[in-house]
Amino acid sequence: MTSLSEEPFLHIGFPKCGSTFLQKEIWPFLKTAPYVADSGEEEILAQCAVGSLPEDLSFLTRGKTRYLYSHEGILDYRLNPLTKKGNYLRRERCLNNLLSVFRDFGRFIVVVRRQDSLAKSFFRFYAAPFLSKPEQLFIDFPASELGNAFKVRHRPGMTYLESFDFNMVLARMASVVGRERIHVLMFEEMIDDPQSFFQRLGTILGEDLGDLANKVETVHNPSSPQHTLLPVSLWRLRKFLRNRFPYSSSVKPLLKREVSFSQSFIDELMDYYREGNREMCETFGVDGRAYGYY
Repeated sequence: MTSLSEEPFLHIGFPKCGSTFLQKEIWPFLKTAPYVADSGEEEILAQCAVGSLPEDLSFLTRGKTRYLYSHEGILDYRLNPLTKKGNYLRRERCLNNLLSVFRDFGRFIVVVRRQDSLAKSFFRFYAAPFLSKPEQLFIDFPASELGNAFKVRHRPGMTYLESFDFNMVLARMASVVGRERIHVLMFEEMIDDPQSFFQRLGTILGEDLGDLANKVETVHNPSSPQHTLLPVSLWRLRKFLRNRFPYSSSVKPLLKREVSFSQSFIDELMDYYREGNREMCETFGVDGRAYGYY
């Protein structure tokens, strides 16, 4: 293990990349870095212009002490399924503010996931039920697939190809804080080889996490065919059905749907990211080839 450093760790993994599991099952049990769950920091980062953060922001008052903060929403970039508004500006402000605070100290932990698997999970959870084609998940997929502008504006849960371009975001972060302060881990390794994943994570944090590897069985594994809950965009319907028929087996199928992407779409999607993935893996020392990133 490496010696303990007196500096904060910031986990800002992309959405649908195991963040909830880490926040519930791993971070609270760290022995050397107290876990700090988000208590409004992300909202402050999103609302404030760069250079105008409040002086009592926890990041500023804690200084260079050792702790771990976690929030995946900082890198989220999609049409909000509840407000139907894009949150590009939100992500930009979050990232810019975070990098300005931790320009000279702190270490970043980012968990990535192969984009086709990420798209499937994203489609299940966020996309509106009337989005029948996987191409419709992406606003900037070839325009012929999207329909007219009116329909696009009324498709909550859509995202951008750029949202899953890890290399673009990581390169931007590295240009500010330096490559050596950014640690990239793979969701696939956490699922398929948890011992290796937690050995890498333990080396980053400076403590032995081997005894936590067996908790990975609680992670939702998207590689196996399964039904999933209706998307967030139908949250009112989900809430009503759950409250009205909490134990009805006949209602459960109504809350679930199956997602199937054609191999041709998967190939086309991965072609878009392949070279960026290769650069990311080479820059940050990630064996992405083993998991099909490129």
